[in-house]
Amino acid sequence: MIPREDSYDVADLRPIAVAVSRLLGCAVLTSVVFDSDLVECWVYRDGERVHRYMSEVGAAVEWFEDDDGEFKASFDGVVIADGEPVPQRPLGVDAAAFTSFVDGTPDTEQIEAALRGAEDRLPAELQHRVIIESLGLPPEALTLGARHVDLRRFPAAHVCAVSR
Repeated sequence: MIPREDSYDVADLRPIAVAVSRLLGCAVLTSVVFDSDLVECWVYRDGERVHRYMSEVGAAVEWFEDDDGEFKASFDGVVIADGEPVPQRPLGVDAAAFTSFVDGTPDTEQIEAALRGAEDRLPAELQHRVIIESLGLPPEALTLGARHVDLRRFPAAHVCAVSR
C-alpha cells in the first residue's frame, strides 16, 4: 500500500496499520525515517500496536524552557529528571518482534545487529535499508518515501488514504 501524503509530505501510517492488521488478522510493520537521524518502526497485530523500535532515542528528545527559565528534556511527554542523562540508545531492539515479517527462517542475530546499528552510526536512511534487508524484504519497495514511488515499478500497489 502506498499512502497519500499530506501537505507537509508526511503520511501517518499508523491508522492504515491498525485497520489492515485488524481486518486481515495479520502483523503489520510500519516505519518512518526522520531527517537522517532516526528510524522508527511499529509492529501492529489485531489493530493494536505491540512493539515500537527507535534507532536513536536521543534524536526524539524534545527540549523546552520551563517556568523558571531552566531548559529541560522530555521523551514521550515525560520530563527527564535533573541530573539524569539524556538517552542516547536504541529502543526496542528485539528481533523476535520482527520475525513474523521474514519469509523462511529468521536470522535473529542479523536482525538484532541491524536494529542495534553500526558502531559508527549510519545515516537513518541507510540503517532503515539494513533493517529491511535483515528481514529479507525488498528495500527498493519499502524504503522510498511515498512521494518518490513510481507506480509503474509497483503495479500491484494500492494508493490509499485513511478517513478519520
